[in-house]
Amino acid sequence: MRVRILLTDGQTTVDYAWLEHTGADVYCGLVGWVKKFSYHESGQAHWSDASGEKDTITKRAPLKEVSGSVGIVTMGVMPDLVKIGYPRVYTGKKADASLFLDVRAIPDDRYTSILLGLIEPGRFDAIPILFEPWFQAKQVVLVTSVEPWVSAVVGWPAEEGILEGP
Repeated sequence: MRVRILLTDGQTTVDYAWLEHTGADVYCGLVGWVKKFSYHESGQAHWSDASGEKDTITKRAPLKEVSGSVGIVTMGVMPDLVKIGYPRVYTGKKADASLFLDVRAIPDDRYTSILLGLIEPGRFDAIPILFEPWFQAKQVVLVTSVEPWVSAVVGWPAEEGILEGP
């Protein structure tokens, strides 16, 4: 199952990021970036580059034993990337689910984030960022065809000038 994160400014649409859940492993990254994040069935999680060199290796719960929610990656969104067609203009490649964000809807005074995570099946309440008073979730994609579920949440701080939570 593949999730694409697409950004548009109404003129151009770019393929910004991706997540793939194979049933045994989860991989994600920014399109065109040399590193990707891997969360393996065993619970081993790490960043790796195109040569296969791994760094920041950690041990987490095995994929089938995810309880509640597990954050994978948080990405910032810079609307100007769409204007220059970075990382690459979207060509219509297949996706099982898409998060589609029109950057014109992002307020100028907000730092916008996309949070990717894994959710224990059936635990809608486990998407913690939805219930934080300091964060305004604006869009949620929840993929339930795989286990654990995959969540993608777009949002920004609730108050002008706040760049991070408590």
